[in-house]
Amino acid sequence: MIERAIRSYEGMLRTVKDGLEERWSAIIPDGHAIYGWMSEYCGFLLNRYEVASDGKTSYERMKGKKAKHQGVEFGEGILFKKKRVNQAKNLSVWEDGIYLGIRGMSGEIIVGTKAGVWKTRTVQRKPKEYRWCPTNEKLVGGVPWKTEAEDEEQEEKGPDKAMRPEMKKMEEKEKEETKARVEAPRSFTITR
Repeated sequence: MIERAIRSYEGMLRTVKDGLEERWSAIIPDGHAIYGWMSEYCGFLLNRYEVASDGKTSYERMKGKKAKHQGVEFGEGILFKKKRVNQAKNLSVWEDGIYLGIRGMSGEIIVGTKAGVWKTRTVQRKPKEYRWCPTNEKLVGGVPWKTEAEDEEQEEKGPDKAMRPEMKKMEEKEKEETKARVEAPRSFTITR
């Protein structure tokens, strides 16, 4: 049972990571701050959307209704609305951020910025050409255990701030070798 859950989690993590690397056109190095958020988001997705053998998700069994889908992809550049505090009314309350997930208990949307991590309820998608800018990776301003750069209350347990990803660069010869290494699965029969 637990082995199956771990396999599902690892598969989800690989899928989200590969999708994000494809969108960013970059390799995300080990230890990057995005992994902490990615891990939490994969757990959230499995709890809300993985359908069990009874045809229901764990959320459906617990709440009696289907989960609502946000429609924003992990790591996507978004605009989010910050709470207006001592701000003139003529200034915009929308800021650039990166979608890092949803808090399961409250439904708040977690958004990363250069200054840290924010929880909000209102987000807007950017136009398609600005959603996956290479500069989005710079908006991961914290990790789940340390959401602000100047967060002194929490002790240092993990990697500090975001590391810069290395851009993918494959030569033609290397591309051909990689394509040649891919093997088709062998067919087999199952007998009793």
